Amino acid sequence: MKEPNLNQSEISVKTIKEIQRRLTGRIEPHSNHKLFEVHLTTGKIILAEFERILHWEQKPKKTVLVKKDCVYVSAMNIKNAIKHFNNKSNGSKF
Repeated sequence: MKEPNLNQSEISVKTIKEIQRRLTGRIEPHSNHKLFEVHLTTGKIILAEFERILHWEQKPKKTVLVKKDCVYVSAMNIKNAIKHFNNKSNGSKF
């Protein structure tokens, strides 16, 4: 059986899309908590960025924009986020 001819750029685009859509985990913050992003190489802590996904006839869902070399921690403020990160806990319900 003959394989279809795909050039190298089409193959690389398909593999990049598959890698980007990979499910890495789930974190659900407690009520009144914020989701903080801890960059492992620099140690910088900032609020995580979200992307809204609109579903037809449903409420919009928010997903976290996952970045390379980052860990996500749920906490009330930055001080508590540092504590959760040092205890190796993400502070979420799950």
